[in-house]
Amino acid sequence: IILFVGRLIEAKGIVLFLNAAEKLLNENLKWRFLIIGTIKPGYTIKKSYFFLQSKTDQKGLMIVEKIKNLSEKFKNLKHINFCNNKLVQSYMKKSSILVAPSIWEDPCPLSHIEGLSNGCALVTSATGGIPEIARRKAIMIKKLTSKMLYKKIKNLMTKKNLLSKYHDLAWQNYNLNIDKFVEKQDFLRTKILK
Repeated sequence: IILFVGRLIEAKGIVLFLNAAEKLLNENLKWRFLIIGTIKPGYTIKKSYFFLQSKTDQKGLMIVEKIKNLSEKFKNLKHINFCNNKLVQSYMKKSSILVAPSIWEDPCPLSHIEGLSNGCALVTSATGGIPEIARRKAIMIKKLTSKMLYKKIKNLMTKKNLLSKYHDLAWQNYNLNIDKFVEKQDFLRTKILK
């Protein structure tokens, strides 16, 4: 499974991902694509139309329409609206690749942290706080375009050794766990108290 999780707005890179995914799906590769998200957090698309007033929301409706059209055209692309975190985590565990091509300067993207903690090969941008989280663990794209995103995803899809390498890196280099934080905190406390 190739997974995208997030709000369906341009700033999250969903449009770039959809363009890359459509090209990959047209090549009849045997992978499944899953998109989890809505325009606004917590809303299902059906009940939220009257809440969607901003330009971002209106563009989001066009994105949702594109996802709908692609999922009708390709049986191996599925969209799930808002769902709880437990279900998102279960999909991450089943996924091989998490694509999180954020365009905006996201200071601490949780989907990146969650994807790595679930052993996903992560394809992302190099903006905001992403390099701090994903350095040496993920494929980071400095000049993000749908063409470059397509190329990086296809490399993972077609090169099993590369995919395996990034699965291993996600696990081996994952340093955002409670044990490491406690160890560091204990070290600092001991140093201060001496």
